[in-house]
Amino acid sequence: MAKNEFLPFGLNSGANVLSPTDWLALSSRSAGFTTGVAKSKEMNTAWRQSSVIANAVAQFIADNSGQDVLDNGDTKTLQVNLVNALTQFINKGYLPLTGGTLTGELEIKSNTTAAQYIIKDANGKVQGSISAPSDGYVRVTSNVTGKYFEIDKNGNFNTTTGVGVYEQGQRVYSPNNPPDNRYLSINGGRLLGNVDTSAGIYEQGQRVYSPNNPPDNRYLSINGGRVSGGLDTGAGLYEQGQRVYSPNNPPTQRVVSGDAWWYKDLSSGMIFQGGFAIGSNNSNGSTDWVNLHIAMPNRILSVSFTLCNFLQGYETTWNAQTGYLSASNTSFAWLHGSKEREVYWMAVGY
Repeated sequence: MAKNEFLPFGLNSGANVLSPTDWLALSSRSAGFTTGVAKSKEMNTAWRQSSVIANAVAQFIADNSGQDVLDNGDTKTLQVNLVNALTQFINKGYLPLTGGTLTGELEIKSNTTAAQYIIKDANGKVQGSISAPSDGYVRVTSNVTGKYFEIDKNGNFNTTTGVGVYEQGQRVYSPNNPPDNRYLSINGGRLLGNVDTSAGIYEQGQRVYSPNNPPDNRYLSINGGRVSGGLDTGAGLYEQGQRVYSPNNPPTQRVVSGDAWWYKDLSSGMIFQGGFAIGSNNSNGSTDWVNLHIAMPNRILSVSFTLCNFLQGYETTWNAQTGYLSASNTSFAWLHGSKEREVYWMAVGY
């Protein structure tokens, strides 16, 4: 932080100085002190007033120039730093006449309703203006063409006659300014003559062909066709969204992982799967839900159980049961007692 050696004098509360009223009425303030007895209050007041202003100006120089303000009698350096501080202060809060970036809002006021603001280029040439021709209207005018557009007090967008309105590069028309009927609208229409193009004609993104311009018979149509040779793809073949397999690329038909397994018969669509389940330990009986390894596309047809009773005392009090199998195609209910809580299960479905 820059240092300021110009310090204020007599700032303490109750300082030995005249009140502003007494200082204003003092005759010596205008004529200066003459010979006689020097009164401390009068002298202190003169010193304080000059020192306070000097301190404030010196502090402004230090804060805005970043340079030390030294009490060394160097008036030249003091003047340079003062100009520097003023320049830095103005540049921080004001837009210079040479231009710059305005980061806040810009509000321009005029004493008249029909205010006009001129826009010039870098060479000082007038390029146009922004004006308010009447209450509620804002108009932008080109000085080169004399044409303009404006927004009226009702929010309507108006242009000079003959000036088009464009949206994303496309001309916008109105009932009072329809497009030339020699052209076909981009929204479609009826042609009275021939269409001759050097490129293709497309309908909804699909190429349209004619007897004189049939599709290349080297390619298979997207609507299907007959392939007279082999068909080799780097990916799978699908029919109506379903993967088509071959003897050299059969689908997965079975998976075995520990006690969990499943098998699918491709000819019939039947699915067999099973696993090991541990249920709740409740002497009054429990119902646990067992999740299938893969969902049955249609439904579960049957569920069977084989007790694993070594750790449960070689005796049972319940027969393992299940609920309605049509309730879910991804799991089934298993009803059992506390001594039948470990079972191997098998489910069949399609």
